[in-house]
Amino acid sequence: MVKTVLKSMVGEALIGTGPEIAHIDLIIGPRGGPVEAAFMNSLAMPRQGHTPLLAVLEPNVQPKPVILLVSINTFW
Repeated sequence: MVKTVLKSMVGEALIGTGPEIAHIDLIIGPRGGPVEAAFMNSLAMPRQGHTPLLAVLEPNVQPKPVILLVSINTFW
């Protein structure tokens, strides 16, 4: 069953403690909407200190929908 996203939605999760903590912010929205524009802008124009990466399940296999990971730490 495929459901169509009709509006933008925001979610957040926090789990773990200390150095093992994970914080996830989730934004989902319809194609052609403001979420898609923000997704493309963050790939095209990364900001200093925020490194955008596309998630992969294994080499050459992307999840669907495509997932953008943005770290708040610079790796290079």
